[in-house]
Amino acid sequence: MTSSHDDEKLADLISRFGHAGYGVWWLVVEIVASVLETGKEPEVTYPVSKWSHLLSVRGSHVVKTLVKLEVTHLVTVVRHDDDITVRIPNLLKYRDEYSRKSGECQESVRSKNRDRERTDTEQRSDVTSTTIPDRFAEFIEPWPRVAKPDQAARMWISVIDTPADEAAAFAARDRYLASEEVSRGIVGDPARWLQDQKSAKWAGKWPGKNGNGSTPYRKDDWHG
Repeated sequence: MTSSHDDEKLADLISRFGHAGYGVWWLVVEIVASVLETGKEPEVTYPVSKWSHLLSVRGSHVVKTLVKLEVTHLVTVVRHDDDITVRIPNLLKYRDEYSRKSGECQESVRSKNRDRERTDTEQRSDVTSTTIPDRFAEFIEPWPRVAKPDQAARMWISVIDTPADEAAAFAARDRYLASEEVSRGIVGDPARWLQDQKSAKWAGKWPGKNGNGSTPYRKDDWHG
């Protein structure tokens, strides 16, 4: 097998999130591989608090960390209440690469995970289940058409890194929804819009209905 750096998806991961993202990826491979059984789906489900401990990140950063892997199509992430399921479709391929790189056999990986589970019990009291501060529902509510709300939600989690990002996203949204193009029914996909505006540092400007500048959006504008 060629070096994992040559894998197209991993190359995309590194280009987006650097070697920190690359390290998280191999950690997730180890976590899922440690519980893989013959004939079973290559996936694992843990509560947010346990993912927080396994990934060594705060509970509020767990979903954002995993979604960064999902946007490069390396994993699928499904959240149900406080549980998060991570599935790696090509796990066997990447597990073999992991074993080659690390020189660790699968039993060693399983042993490490059992050690983590024991320490997780001891540390669980220090890790509280955290509800991620998320105003996405409020952000997307006035959007005229949303074909893929789940995709838009994932992109929101991916691009909103700080309270300043959140405030800027709402301000840019208000300018956009008050624009002449939206008034004519030309409405962009919110996921792509969020990605583009993050890249533009939320500085997007659109001609207003009068052709001069966007009038700030008012909540009642889309409700008669």
